[in-house]
Amino acid sequence: MKPEWENDMERLKPEHEKDLKNAREKRYRDTHREQENERWRRWAEANPERLKELREKKKSELTDEEKAALREKDRLRKREERARKRALQPPKPRKAKKAAHTPAYYPQEALGSVVLLHGQEVDFASAWAHTDADLRERILTQQPSATDQELLDTYCLLHMERYGEPFDF
Repeated sequence: MKPEWENDMERLKPEHEKDLKNAREKRYRDTHREQENERWRRWAEANPERLKELREKKKSELTDEEKAALREKDRLRKREERARKRALQPPKPRKAKKAAHTPAYYPQEALGSVVLLHGQEVDFASAWAHTDADLRERILTQQPSATDQELLDTYCLLHMERYGEPFDF
């Protein structure tokens, strides 16, 4: 059992030191496990006759080492079978993913067009780039054939309704 002061020191250690220690221990365990698996894999490949003998023995007669070698060999064989089956199957059609956000809309005729915003001339493309994506999508579905000036005027009204302040960028 640790003395009281050691428990206090452990408790007072900064969190990142504890995290580093846990990470080191996990890395050691993972590396050790990989080395063990590699060792058994090499043994199974080097001793196919012995492996065949072991398979014929009763399970109760096997040592722990022999059981581990059998498990590893079976695991590798199953993995190869699955890979072979996957290679023979035609690829599954992938579902189209829904866009996470609405892409910016820049009509071809709008590139470089000038519109009025609060009585001032502004570039439509730069003003449209600063609009809210949800409102922009709503406007484009309601008014797909509107002019640039109508799109911006409608956006200003919706922006005022949603945010309670005039649109400005």
